[in-house]
Amino acid sequence: MDTEVLTQIANLIDEELVNYEKLRDLYIDKKKVLIAAKPEELAPIDEKIMEVYGTIMNLDKKRTKIAESLNLEEVNMTNLIALVDGVSDELKEKFQNQKVKINEVSNELMLLNQRNVELIRHGLIISDRMLNTIVNAFTPQASLYDGSGKNKENESTNISTVVKDA
Repeated sequence: MDTEVLTQIANLIDEELVNYEKLRDLYIDKKKVLIAAKPEELAPIDEKIMEVYGTIMNLDKKRTKIAESLNLEEVNMTNLIALVDGVSDELKEKFQNQKVKINEVSNELMLLNQRNVELIRHGLIISDRMLNTIVNAFTPQASLYDGSGKNKENESTNISTVVKDA
């Protein structure tokens, strides 16, 4: 068993974990911005999220390429732990710790992402209501009157003061 390849994989997983933690921190920042209703601050955070995501994808490609030499059916933490079982207790413990940390961070990311989606939906509802209020405030009231200038809702024969004075 080539422990050097497994050590490289473990190091790449460590780098991925660091980036997943950065992603988690960015999601927390995004949540704060959404709660504070500061949409102008979202774009820079989203750009950073995309950068970190790109880094994670590149690390994943590197890890997958290195792992091809291990001839595993699927490269996942359970298979890596099984592969080093009896070969290297140090690597086994490292992979087990990484697996726990990956599960914790991925659960946090999932919850944060769900909350952010809910906050965005809520913001859209609020924005839509505000927009409708503004539109309704500026909608001409002409539809309330018929062709002769009478109020459609009020059947009384109130005459405008302009007509009275004439």
